[in-house]
Amino acid sequence: TPSNPSQFTPEVQFTNQSTTGAVSWYWLFGDGTTSHESSPQHTYPTDSPGTYHATLIVTNSIGCLDTVTYTIEVEPEFTFFVPNAFTPDGDGINDLFHAYGMGIKCYHFEIYERWGRLIWESDDLNDTWNGQVVHNGPVPFEKTDEPAQMDVYVWRAQLCDLRDRTYVYYGRVSIV
Repeated sequence: TPSNPSQFTPEVQFTNQSTTGAVSWYWLFGDGTTSHESSPQHTYPTDSPGTYHATLIVTNSIGCLDTVTYTIEVEPEFTFFVPNAFTPDGDGINDLFHAYGMGIKCYHFEIYERWGRLIWESDDLNDTWNGQVVHNGPVPFEKTDEPAQMDVYVWRAQLCDLRDRTYVYYGRVSIV
């Protein structure tokens, strides 16, 4: 239990239901780890949702073996978080702005200034905005050294999770 763990709750309690006479138990959890306990608890890797095949091999006092395999599906989780302020002043503390998340399959992020002009965008969740304005000039979205002024900016994120559900979020970020 639980029969469907997730990345947030990856712990599974296995219950040995072999009949009397068993003298040894060997669990293979399907992720490269094992146990010799009768009814172990196991934590699946949080960075690897997916299907695991847990196998119990039981031995009785005269050396007879029996095996059972159970499929464990560690469900992926979806989270998304965007901070509301940052300080791109070059002091090495909170200089970059970016979104955080897990279970994200596709991603597009845009930042607009107060007059509706797009000043930064990315399709990579790991990209960071350093507070520099990106102009839509002869070369689309060419980078400049022009810092964005202290102000409130609007962002829009469109993304989909690992189950292909689509989400659109809006918010504000302040440069302080």
